[in-house]
Amino acid sequence: TQDNIFNLSAEELAQREVVFIDVVTDRVDGEPLEEENPLLFKSEKTGRGPLLPTWIEDEDWEHVFCAYKLCRVDFPFWGFQTRVERYAHDHGIRKILVKAHRQAWVWQDS
Repeated sequence: TQDNIFNLSAEELAQREVVFIDVVTDRVDGEPLEEENPLLFKSEKTGRGPLLPTWIEDEDWEHVFCAYKLCRVDFPFWGFQTRVERYAHDHGIRKILVKAHRQAWVWQDS
């Protein structure tokens, strides 16, 4: 990993929150679809999978990828700014990223 991949200023680094996404255990809108479930998927081309709930601790880190995403939400309205920005990050952006990375895993043979 790299500490400042986006070359953020000191002020931006102080505000930055690093979030790890687990494509197996993070839940968005209940259980993943069966065809998008990393607990069930086994790659025919690579033989990888299915992932276990403890894959992060068990995995050979030489073969794990790291994806950096910089997401900014700016809602400059007094009294609502913090709540709306937090909601957007927690319920909008995070949900999209978990689902997209889960799909990237199960679509690796496509």
